[in-house]
Amino acid sequence: YQRRVHGQFDKRQFDLYECVRNVMSMVKSYAVRFNVDVKLDLDPALPYAVFGDELRLSQVFTNLLTNAVKFANMKLGKVEFRLELIKCHNSVALIRASVKDNGCGISQQDIEKLFIPFTQLHNHNSSRIGGTGLGLCISKEIAEAMEGNITINSTVGKGTEVVFTFNIGLHDAPIQEPDIQFECNVTVDTSREPIELTPISKDMPSILVVDDNLVNCKILEAIVKRYLMCNISCVLSGADAISVMCNDYFNCILMDMHMPEMDGAMVTELLMEKWSKGEIPTKPVVIGITADGSSSVRNKCLSSGMIDVLIKPVNTQNLLELLMKYVPILKTKD
Repeated sequence: YQRRVHGQFDKRQFDLYECVRNVMSMVKSYAVRFNVDVKLDLDPALPYAVFGDELRLSQVFTNLLTNAVKFANMKLGKVEFRLELIKCHNSVALIRASVKDNGCGISQQDIEKLFIPFTQLHNHNSSRIGGTGLGLCISKEIAEAMEGNITINSTVGKGTEVVFTFNIGLHDAPIQEPDIQFECNVTVDTSREPIELTPISKDMPSILVVDDNLVNCKILEAIVKRYLMCNISCVLSGADAISVMCNDYFNCILMDMHMPEMDGAMVTELLMEKWSKGEIPTKPVVIGITADGSSSVRNKCLSSGMIDVLIKPVNTQNLLELLMKYVPILKTKD
């Protein structure tokens, strides 16, 4: 793991309300796995035409919300997401975002561990949670780069509140004023949803992202969609990746190494075995993604059949260069 967030911001005008709407849509598809009710509360004073890096802001929002969903009460899970304007000064808005859950809470001793790379807390939810323990570390870096911070308040047995403050530029260009009454309450059941892939256009190359962490999937998807002309789909497990590859063709797979049940190396080995038996018509092109940059992990990736490796947090330029290298028919957007 390397601290590489600073200097990677792509600032542009965007609609803050639309950003939040998109995040809530992502969280809905994730919350279905945990039977959690997610509610949104927006301060009517929030600006909507802003200037900054929408992708990075969405990354923090989604990470905090998916963490809350994972650790909410297993029987009656509730998560509250609130955004409020603190102040505006010199065309900059200071905004406070808070995410509350009704889970088991975290001790002060454990709170201090949360911002240490590769650290994960273990509780009654641990068996259903994957990940590397990097999400909060990266989110905190993003917050600090936005002249803000992330703090955690928790009471054991009652729940946790994570507060994210950040500065964002105000933009004078007109954006259609949003309807702040849009529906954001998410109530779901415990049944697993079937795999739903983005419809694929046969006229463009296709990329598959395999990662059990929804945040990572959506960030990679957003980067690729922003810069490249291609189809991109995401699945949240190795088993789903194998099922999809046996039925559809993808020019390249972005494969996370650290997943529960089957890690990325095992999934790649199984895909290569199926290719050798003729069950997959074309040899899969797999790029591994890992937070562990050690030579032993890189060798494990390559020996499994992966063609190259990216280190988290993923650098946009490195990602695009590797995709263009191994999928030469890819074209960039103007």
